[in-house]
Amino acid sequence: MNWPYRRFKIAALFAFLSFYLYTLATAFRGEDAALIWLLFGSPSLVILFLPRRALSVARGLALGQTLVFGIITGFSVFLGVAGWLASGANGLMLAETAVVLIAQTALFFAAVRVPPELNGLHDRSSRIAWCTTAVTVSSLVLTMMRIEDISRHEMTPDAVYRVVACAEGYADHRNGEYPESLQAMVQAAREWSSPNCIYPFDTSGHSEYGPVYGRVLYMPVRSADGHIVGYSILFGPRTFFGNLRTAEYINQTGMVHKSRNHAIATASDPVKENVSTSLTEWSKCFVKYRQTHPGVAFPRELSEMLSSDWPCKPHRDIEGDHLIPDNSYTVYYKSRSEAKPGDPSTFSLQARPNLYRESGVRSYYVDEDGIIRGTVKNRPATKNDSPVPICEWDVGTTCRSD
Repeated sequence: MNWPYRRFKIAALFAFLSFYLYTLATAFRGEDAALIWLLFGSPSLVILFLPRRALSVARGLALGQTLVFGIITGFSVFLGVAGWLASGANGLMLAETAVVLIAQTALFFAAVRVPPELNGLHDRSSRIAWCTTAVTVSSLVLTMMRIEDISRHEMTPDAVYRVVACAEGYADHRNGEYPESLQAMVQAAREWSSPNCIYPFDTSGHSEYGPVYGRVLYMPVRSADGHIVGYSILFGPRTFFGNLRTAEYINQTGMVHKSRNHAIATASDPVKENVSTSLTEWSKCFVKYRQTHPGVAFPRELSEMLSSDWPCKPHRDIEGDHLIPDNSYTVYYKSRSEAKPGDPSTFSLQARPNLYRESGVRSYYVDEDGIIRGTVKNRPATKNDSPVPICEWDVGTTCRSD
């Protein structure tokens, strides 16, 4: 009578270990893979430690786990075999999934073949087993849905641009002072903006049902006299338990600092590449041409730059009076008559987000002095705006944290 019980325990151990192979067949690696292994294999792990008097609960855990993953791995094996026969690819992944299917099948039969003397089919222990099965199936399905949400939605800067734009709107209506919290920001923004200007996030900084599954952490910066003169925001995808393990950084400047080595980014980390890099490269060509050809008139329109004798050709197709280097920004060129009358070799370039608070929050300006200037305000940048730091347009350069 001990052998069926031991067989059940051995099958549970085999099933738990097989989930390690299951994680290899997914896109999860490192800590995420270990978490998936524990979450999916937890019923088998619990079975190993349950005493014999809780055998009905153990059977329910086994049946619930094998029903869920038997169906999933069985379908995966079917598709894998079809793909393998057609192209010969993914043979290793197919083998890994097949081992998991075999382990789940073994656990299933070990659970249902427990003798009636140990666990009757028509007594109270049977009802406990089926209730445990239902709870296990529900828990595993909900866990898989949450993991799917985490893996499906990538956290990109455009998700946090709304928060930055909302903070700027708050400052414009509060004499330059920024909000103390996301809740204060949203409440005040109802005077001039939509009910939730930080969508897809709520006032707690979480997002679960919008286009992203992530989190923002808003932290105000106070001056010596107590006024809130700035802020910093950490944003990134949420872990299974809702925390931030890796995050990018943005503050009131609107510059996004990249996370290095999947860590928490800071103001000293490099800035994510944006249109200021191509704008700098293009303007340097203009400035160099002006130095080597003094007094030579610059093109009056963008279309004239396509002539063979003009060296600083645009890197993107011209659309009327502007360029669209990517889906986020539009670049405008102004000639001598518009930039600075009386000097034929003057120019200015401006870059604006295609849709402020959606595709970006930074605007840029550069002219014949070669200095890139920027602003986070919802307006074109001008010569009066502050120069952007070198680390914004020089990709990979570490920023000064001061």
